[in-house]
Amino acid sequence: MNYSDYIALGGLVISIFVAVWSYCINRKLNKQQEIINKYQIDSYSKADIKIEVSDLGKGKRTFVITNIGYSPAKNIRIDWNGLDKEDKISINEQHKLPYPILNNRDSFSFYALLYGLENRSPVVFILWEDDYSKNNRKEVTISL
Repeated sequence: MNYSDYIALGGLVISIFVAVWSYCINRKLNKQQEIINKYQIDSYSKADIKIEVSDLGKGKRTFVITNIGYSPAKNIRIDWNGLDKEDKISINEQHKLPYPILNNRDSFSFYALLYGLENRSPVVFILWEDDYSKNNRKEVTISL
């Protein structure tokens, strides 16, 4: 074996090593890309609901419910966390809930009368369904 054979053998070993290393790195990147794609698909199938409260004076408030997610929210309900049972809230437009379908960036509002609250930041729960899950629940603090 002469010197050029050693160089050719070394080049072959290096090229095999680089091919195996490239294959392993490519598999790892493909797995990461699949995870990212799944995350993006999941985020586009989720709805996200927020509540804004406006003070109209004399205890009367406007509640504006907005879908800030990508997917339509269905069957939107509010669990008042005991406020409605303690006669601390009176909802004038209770017939609007559960709201059937709220599309992306859409909103609806209703009036409520709040009185006798010791806690100035009561916690309520928003419940809804979307393409991702049938049991979405978000805890929201209402600043009064």
